[in-house]
Amino acid sequence: MPNPNYVAGRAFEYARAKYWRSLGCEVFRTAGSHGLWDLIAVAESGIVIYIQCKRVQTMARADALI
Repeated sequence: MPNPNYVAGRAFEYARAKYWRSLGCEVFRTAGSHGLWDLIAVAESGIVIYIQCKRVQTMARADALI
């Protein structure tokens, strides 16, 4: 059985990927690469967006990460 934290993190990454796709981006999930980025989104304009996904409990914690 997979680790519950891994399952929740993966679900969060899928949700973020869906969001970026809704904006018209092509999105690649870099699972297993253990690199800096969880997702790479490429906008129609060609702009590349590197995304590190972090689940947090509060907006204060999210702001602290940013």
